[in-house]
Amino acid sequence: MNTSMKVALAAGAILLSSAGMAQKQEKKIVKSEPGVYRLTDLPDGESPSEKGALADLREIYTQAYDTNDTVDLVSYAYGQGLATNLVLQGFSELDLAALNLGIIDVLRNHELRMTDVESQQILNSYIQKLMEEKSARAKAAGEAFLAENAKKEGVMTTESGLQYKVLKEGTGLKPNATSKVTVHYHGTLTDGTVFDSSVDRGQPASFGLNQVIKGWTEGLQLMATGSKYTFYIPGDLGYGPRGAGGGKIGPNEVLIFDVELISID
Repeated sequence: MNTSMKVALAAGAILLSSAGMAQKQEKKIVKSEPGVYRLTDLPDGESPSEKGALADLREIYTQAYDTNDTVDLVSYAYGQGLATNLVLQGFSELDLAALNLGIIDVLRNHELRMTDVESQQILNSYIQKLMEEKSARAKAAGEAFLAENAKKEGVMTTESGLQYKVLKEGTGLKPNATSKVTVHYHGTLTDGTVFDSSVDRGQPASFGLNQVIKGWTEGLQLMATGSKYTFYIPGDLGYGPRGAGGGKIGPNEVLIFDVELISID
């Protein structure tokens, strides 16, 4: 059983202990008539338990999806939600047949193919691997972005690596590292995706500078009240390898903020 199948079985319900389909084989889902999909080229299991699970899988793929049936609607909605969460977590190589087998084995009380401990270990290990790979890619992309951005006219870089550009210079006082401030801000990723914006909400935000990410704590102290700056915040001055915002901000993402310092409270 290859890694993608093991992870799919585990993700399918946090299940089972090895055996299963020994080798991954190509599977095709063929639409045979409106609302009916048939799974072809499934290998026959050698053990009775495998034959039972595979028979269940064939049965499921030959059932019609009834838009007037409450159970079908709820089942589809739950499946859609499950798949959306898997995509957000970075599960891009799941084996759909194995995923379904995991679900079937639990819901129909078949003998599980791995223990709960084994399945959790597989998932934890795989998720950790995905996060490390995503973090490394984001870090490299962020470094490349900042290196190019530093060459642009008007962009300044501090010793910590924080980059900023003055849009408007105010004339008021500057806050210190423990000041409470009121600001308007608009936050995006390097691809322009908006992840947070007091401007869009139409409501300024107030907070202490010792309660926010390092890039904000440092950057706001450069601003006189009434100023507007753009900050380009490296991942290590932002949310680091953990990311934030329920997946909106990935690990080591560079953050771009347009910030207006309204007042020091």
